[in-house]
Amino acid sequence: MKKTMPGALALALALLAAALPASAQTATAAPRPPARIDVSGQGTVDQMPDRVAVSFSIVTNDDNATRATSANNASYAALVAKLHGLGIEPPAIKTTGYYLSFNPRPAEPNPQFQQRYGYVVTRSVTATSDRTDQAGAIVDAGVSAGVTNVGGISFVLRDNRAAYRAALAAAVADAQSQAQALAAAAHVRIVRVL
Repeated sequence: MKKTMPGALALALALLAAALPASAQTATAAPRPPARIDVSGQGTVDQMPDRVAVSFSIVTNDDNATRATSANNASYAALVAKLHGLGIEPPAIKTTGYYLSFNPRPAEPNPQFQQRYGYVVTRSVTATSDRTDQAGAIVDAGVSAGVTNVGGISFVLRDNRAAYRAALAAAVADAQSQAQALAAAAHVRIVRVL
């Protein structure tokens, strides 16, 4: 997984450089304000993901709201049981959305469209594992538990802040290297970072 600083967050360093080498300045010339060298650095960190997250949807419906929610809860319990069999404990299984709505049945339903009528319950669930090799097994567990949709698989880092800090450090080093090269080519000396 690449952690790259986006362009909007690219680190910009402004460095003050003496405009001329000291030997080139004359006693009669008025001192010139320090020149600036503006550079932007980019930092990239490549790391293998160490966590997988799989999202599911469980959709149930019934003419009775209680039955619709009970059916949804039963499907969710089946999903949790299947995931538990993979060693995924309840804290790693999160309900990220839960909606109950009513969709009235039209007088003449269009057979070309499969539609749910009555009370429709939609639950979004995300299951997370620190074993990335379990992605396929998690999907299989959801399908066998009767989930309606598999929303996607994401491979992420457990600690993306460490990768971000490493990318920041690389961006600073890149900017400083560019500034040093520019200063050397212009025969000036960098005096400080602004």
